[in-house]
Amino acid sequence: MSAPERVPRLLALLPWLVVHPGVSVTAAAAHFKVSSVELISDINLLTMTGPGQFGGDLVDVQINISDQIYVQDAQSLSRPLRLTTDEATALLVGVRLLGQVPGVADRESLFSAEAKLTDAVAGETTPGVHVALTPVAAEVSAAVDAALAGKWVLHLEYLGATRDEVTERDVDPVRTLVLEGRSYLEAWCHSAAAIRTFRLDRVLAAEVTDRPAQPPGSAQSVDLVDGRLVPEGDLVTLKLSQRALWVIEQVPVESVSTSGDGTSLVTLRAADDAWVVRLALALGGDAYLLAPPRLVELVRTAASSGLAGYRS
Repeated sequence: MSAPERVPRLLALLPWLVVHPGVSVTAAAAHFKVSSVELISDINLLTMTGPGQFGGDLVDVQINISDQIYVQDAQSLSRPLRLTTDEATALLVGVRLLGQVPGVADRESLFSAEAKLTDAVAGETTPGVHVALTPVAAEVSAAVDAALAGKWVLHLEYLGATRDEVTERDVDPVRTLVLEGRSYLEAWCHSAAAIRTFRLDRVLAAEVTDRPAQPPGSAQSVDLVDGRLVPEGDLVTLKLSQRALWVIEQVPVESVSTSGDGTSLVTLRAADDAWVVRLALALGGDAYLLAPPRLVELVRTAASSGLAGYRS
């Protein structure tokens, strides 16, 4: 089971056990809709949670010979939680951020939590908190909500980030992400036959289909490094003249190094072969594609074909 599914259960498990002393392993597992093995694994993890050299100083959970569960010591739950102003403000920021993200379930509980946190910081020196994401069209947000909730295939009209072109594609939604003030949809793209991320403010239209979403079990979620998306696609190396340096300003690049002759060596990620070919041909003699060899050959073939057509 993934961490996003397990963490909420771990947070709810200990308080539930405290108010249900002596509950059986089987009954507790049924309540949380997991197997008895998974439940015991969760309990073992909780007993290692807390401060101290080896953790687990605050929680002692025991399972007796009759498979009954008892929480012997739960100091952190013995008194009401009191948040500092900074802690309440940090939670308020997170709640308001979640409230703007498509695909979030149980928004009523979210808004209730927001109201309580707002009351908690009322009258404090902390200024009013305002959280704003890059706007997403209301109809797009609603479609993403419905597709994620019902696990339906979503049909998108999408404006690509690396080229000014609208494509249509069917995707199996997986989850939504928020990175650097923008919301993304992670989904299995039928056209690419791979997991892709779509900036929701670039989705021009979204339609929920009547086909069940069934991303393959082998699909891997996108990588994140320091809270940033790792770009998808091949690593492309270009040698640019000074006249072609506009590419650095208009296309996300991974590295730039300048040589003594005024040329620059640029690396970037490109998931679209056709875009790389068009860019290289448009730059002409102001750019040399150095890698990868597969794309170098595609550019060479396209250039030869174009030259042959011009001569004819």
